[in-house]
Amino acid sequence: MTLSSVGEEQLDLEEEQLFIRLIHQAALYLIWKERNKRVHSDERKPPGTLVAEVQQLIRLILDPIARRQVLQAGQDSVLATWLSFFVA
Repeated sequence: MTLSSVGEEQLDLEEEQLFIRLIHQAALYLIWKERNKRVHSDERKPPGTLVAEVQQLIRLILDPIARRQVLQAGQDSVLATWLSFFVA
C-alpha cells in the first residue's frame, strides 16, 4: 500500500505532503529523544513502541487541524484519512 492510495480513494497532494512532513518530523523527534535516553540513562524502548508513539503524536497533531477543516458532504477529514491507514 502506498501513501497516495488509501482504499479506493486518492489522497490529494496537499494531504499527502502533510502526512509525509508529519511522519518525518515525528520520527526524527522521537528517534532523537530515544537516542538521548539511551545515551544518558541506558533505558531502551522496543521499536514497536516507537512506531506507536509516532502514530499517537501525529494523531494528536492532526486532531485540531481536522476540527478546523470545512468539509464537503462525503469528504473525510485529515484525521479520518490518517486513521484509515491503521484500521484493518
